Amino acid sequence: MKPPLLTNLIEQWLDYYISESDLITLKAELLANKESLEHYVELAEMHSLLSQTQVQTLSQTSVVPMDRIISRQKRKTFRIVALATAAILMIGLLVMSLFSFDAGPPLAFKSAPGTQFIVTHSTELKEKPKGLVLLKGSSLNVTQGTIELTFKSGVRSVLQAPASITLSGDDTLYMHEGTAWFEVPSGAEGFTVNTSDLNIVDLGTEFGVISTPKDHDEIHVIKGKVNASALRHKKEFATLSAGDARRVDPVGRLTAIPVKPLSFLTSLPSSLPYLHWSFDEVKNGGFPSKGNHPQIELGLALPNNSRAVALQTPGRFGKAVCFTGEKGEELLTQWPGIGGDAPRSIACWIRVSPDSLSSFGTSIAAWGKVRDNNLNSNTKWKLAISPDGRLAVVGYNGSLGGGPVIADNQWHHIACTHKVNDKGSSTVSLYVDGQLVNNSWRPDPALRAASSAAMIPINTDIRAEGSLPLRFGVSLIPSAPIKGCLDEVYIFEGELDAETIKKLATINKL
Repeated sequence: MKPPLLTNLIEQWLDYYISESDLITLKAELLANKESLEHYVELAEMHSLLSQTQVQTLSQTSVVPMDRIISRQKRKTFRIVALATAAILMIGLLVMSLFSFDAGPPLAFKSAPGTQFIVTHSTELKEKPKGLVLLKGSSLNVTQGTIELTFKSGVRSVLQAPASITLSGDDTLYMHEGTAWFEVPSGAEGFTVNTSDLNIVDLGTEFGVISTPKDHDEIHVIKGKVNASALRHKKEFATLSAGDARRVDPVGRLTAIPVKPLSFLTSLPSSLPYLHWSFDEVKNGGFPSKGNHPQIELGLALPNNSRAVALQTPGRFGKAVCFTGEKGEELLTQWPGIGGDAPRSIACWIRVSPDSLSSFGTSIAAWGKVRDNNLNSNTKWKLAISPDGRLAVVGYNGSLGGGPVIADNQWHHIACTHKVNDKGSSTVSLYVDGQLVNNSWRPDPALRAASSAAMIPINTDIRAEGSLPLRFGVSLIPSAPIKGCLDEVYIFEGELDAETIKKLATINKL
């Protein structure tokens, strides 16, 4: 708490006109901050001395009203009690500091199913802590999934991968990367989050932070207020209230952006975050998505020009959507997809006939940005069927494909998973009917030979101008949709294991 505000609250308390809400805030500050408590004692002593001087001056006058003397005595007694209370609080804080090891770790965490993470503790620790805890200097790196953080002060946070954090202090967190939601209870004001772009100090609130290494960081205030400071050149500062959101620009200004509460999970999901399209029902003119992803409302799949009901057909489970190749049937969503090199999985049922194949491949689902100047083809992500009728994924300066021919007018379950391995290169696994199949990389013939010599790592662009959100049945470039049927599409933020994929292929459930 800033010194002027603290002094004002203490003076209101000593002069008997503090509000109930301000009294709660003051008590919380005195219990949480030793320096604030010492300041309180100094002011209380000063008030007591001034009170005694005023009483002595009054006693020297010829007439002193009795009610004034009684009032002064009451105030003196009250201040003595206040000083005694402050002393007791200081002793209590001293005792608590002596036995702080019983208060638990500064930060404990738990993970959702499918989450993968690594904890690194400070080398200065003589003995590594046991359990899922972080101490000052500890770091947590989350490659996929979701983590729930619980601070000793009562602050709660939900962190989505890819993420990397370091605990700088009991109530100070450094986010190297990640998407995180924070809930700060009364009494824990002053909780701080730092990123490479931002310094955020909570004033009692609920807020979200998005930190991306290859983009500028964002702060979204859902409830209450925060102080936000840019760390770049201009170092712009603002106090933000509920409904405010800012992004740091390249020179350090806080640019207003729409607040996006749907970008943040507020509790641990039961699996990896995912969206699911069953195509069994039509709502709001399209096919809604389900699942546990925070941006589920952006997944409504709308036909470009056609009626959604007209696209429905009997599917592998319930109803499916069937494209005849006519323009306007393709399904468009507002969900931006999964960006960068973050792990991901797509699983679905398809039925495609041999005469539906094109020389450029048949797109099933795609998002991102098409290549610029025939060079950067790794900025998109597309699940497709290759011209020879096999499963393929396009997201590099080429494609990976393989397995049996699936363009045979029969229902097949297909799946694709992607992650970056320990060596920094991409690992892609393809599954057909629940079975892992071999795949090979083919350079894009449209690219120059020099750029085709090696596979470029995936970097799906979902934020730059020109990036397109998820669509079904059509590629990112203007074209007619596929000829074929699609059912039970699942997209996960993370790499599914073989057992889960086989379960989806068998009973269509996680």
